[in-house]
Amino acid sequence: MPSEARIKIVLLRAAEQPQELTIDNTLASLQQLVGGYIQAVPVTIDDCQYVLVVDEEGRINHKPTNLVCHFGAFVGDILFCKSDAEGEFISLNHEDIKRIKEFLESESVSYYL
Repeated sequence: MPSEARIKIVLLRAAEQPQELTIDNTLASLQQLVGGYIQAVPVTIDDCQYVLVVDEEGRINHKPTNLVCHFGAFVGDILFCKSDAEGEFISLNHEDIKRIKEFLESESVSYYL
């Protein structure tokens, strides 16, 4: 059972600005937001650990490129969140959201509007 029933995330939809959302912390909710089976990708931004949740089959389903950065190229809609020591998804705090938005605005990152 998830440690938090609802979590705060940053959603980066293809061709849109990033947005903060509070969502149900369920597999169904995550799958609905990315549009398919989920894949959790651990990433580091400014020495802080985050998880990108993406559509596992996004490439084979020809979803549009959304994010290109030093840790990879990702297609389709992307959720930024965190996980606890047990691997359960947990909420982003204010500093996390600020850090993620600054990362997305940096010159070393491309996301496609």
